[in-house]
Amino acid sequence: MPFDQLLVFCTNVAPKTIVDEAFLRRIPYKVRVEDPSTDQFRRVLCSTASSLGLAYDDDVFDYLIQCHYQNLGRSFHLCHSRDLLQQVRHQCEFDRKELRVTREALNEAVSNYFGNLD
Repeated sequence: MPFDQLLVFCTNVAPKTIVDEAFLRRIPYKVRVEDPSTDQFRRVLCSTASSLGLAYDDDVFDYLIQCHYQNLGRSFHLCHSRDLLQQVRHQCEFDRKELRVTREALNEAVSNYFGNLD
C-alpha cells in the first residue's frame, strides 16, 4: 500500500551544535516553535483539560502559572499542559477520584514531571 513518509526531528538546542551542515541541508524545512505567552498557555491548559474530561476552576491554573512557572522563572512549553494534565487524570483514575484538577494534583504532577521528588 503506498504511503507518504514524513520524518520529524525535534530539539531544544541549536541544530548546528549537534549535527553538521550537510545533515541540515538534507532536512529541507525547519520550523521554530516559540514558547507560548501566559495567555496562550492558559488557553491551552483549558482546552487540554476539557479534551481530557477534567473539571477545573480557573484559579487552579492561576496557581499553577504563578507558583510553578512565574515564581521559579520556568518557561512555558506547549507540551507541559498535555503532560501535566495527563498525569492529573491518571492519578485521579488510579485513586478512583473525580476527574478534577486541584492544586494538590498539580503539585504532584509538577513534582513528578520536573523531577522535584523529595
